[in-house]
Amino acid sequence: WKYLAKAAMTSSVFLPLLAAGRTAQNTPVARMITAESETWSPAKWREIDRATRAEEEARQARARRGLPPLPMTPTHTVRCGSRDCRPGEGNLKHAMDKHGKFKQWEQPYEHREGFVQSRLRSPPHRPRPNVEYAGLVALAARLAPRGGPVLLAAADWDYRELALNWYLHARRLGYRGALVLSMERALHELLLRRGVPSFDGGALLAAWNRTCLQRHIQAVRMERHLAAAALVEAGHDVLLTDATAVFLKDFLPRLVGAPAELDVLLQRDDWPRTGVGKKKERTHAAQGRGWEDGARRHHTGMLRRGVWWC
Repeated sequence: WKYLAKAAMTSSVFLPLLAAGRTAQNTPVARMITAESETWSPAKWREIDRATRAEEEARQARARRGLPPLPMTPTHTVRCGSRDCRPGEGNLKHAMDKHGKFKQWEQPYEHREGFVQSRLRSPPHRPRPNVEYAGLVALAARLAPRGGPVLLAAADWDYRELALNWYLHARRLGYRGALVLSMERALHELLLRRGVPSFDGGALLAAWNRTCLQRHIQAVRMERHLAAAALVEAGHDVLLTDATAVFLKDFLPRLVGAPAELDVLLQRDDWPRTGVGKKKERTHAAQGRGWEDGARRHHTGMLRRGVWWC
């Protein structure tokens, strides 16, 4: 929620310039000067300079081994050569740990510490229901009139079949307020052709390129929370879920009937495999399930009663 809180702050202007710096070995390095990096202390600059030098040494080591350079930025695409990417093919491939679980943050591209740290550290826009998210709010109002519950899942082209499966299970239970936050126009148009309510969030997602969140999955995870916040601000109850969720039984009455003093209801991402601990609860809750009730305005002015994540 710290990003939602920061959303009300005025974003600094991103004006990249290059300046010369020196590492601990007194070797000149290029520095990126932005509104963010101008706030850095000398110690921070030394840290960035060391990282920049280490990155250059890593490039040279790859070249000596005959390896091609790593991509300079994370990639995401809907086209693979002359055809549409198959599901799961358009994003950078993740590493896998010894337990067979994907490690989403170990992706094969060059992490440029100075570049990433110099980007904006606040959201590129606010969750305003009558401005950036007016189209989303209008769609929700048609599907769930009078502030009814909205079921929201974010997806990109790689997840198109999962998004369709998510929607069909929601409709099978009679949930009329289900819609997909499409993270690119190609998915948005495909879902509309298949009769799935969709809001094209591609432009809103692209705005995150100005921030320090460079990975596609990072931007998607943040943008879906702002979209949910805008719907809550418009007065809707919101169930925010992953597109991989499958609804088998009617659960909305239980969520709607939660205690009136409830602000946020979450499910742990790895529950019940591991026990509940305060540290774990903080780190995993936002990746699980949550419910937000738009019936009453919370004292922060952002929440009303709760958000559901799935």
